[in-house]
Amino acid sequence: MPNEPEVISVIWVNVGVANGDMQFDNMEVLWKDAFMEAKQTILPSKIVTIEYDPGLTVGKN
Repeated sequence: MPNEPEVISVIWVNVGVANGDMQFDNMEVLWKDAFMEAKQTILPSKIVTIEYDPGLTVGKN
């Protein structure tokens, strides 16, 4: 609920590190019951700037 802290722990199992760097391994997060429906509330707006490398993105996809 709003203004209530929640701790979410993450445990990585069988992370492939063949090249020595786990950041390049494909990972899947199973959220299970981490989310629930709540009463609708208005959130303050935020501006988010997203930058990406188009060449690297095309190469990875």
